[in-house]
Amino acid sequence: MGYFIVKKEFTNEDKDKKTTYQPGGAQISDANFPKRRLEKWEKLGWIEWHK
Repeated sequence: MGYFIVKKEFTNEDKDKKTTYQPGGAQISDANFPKRRLEKWEKLGWIEWHK
């Protein structure tokens, strides 16, 4: 398990739930996120993922 840090503000909509992620340096656990989603966010430059 690792964590990610938000580099650029973005909003994720999952089913009926919208979550906005804002840069701030906080380490967010990657345990509840699908690997493919984290890979996509990293490729888009939205996050810095520490596996």
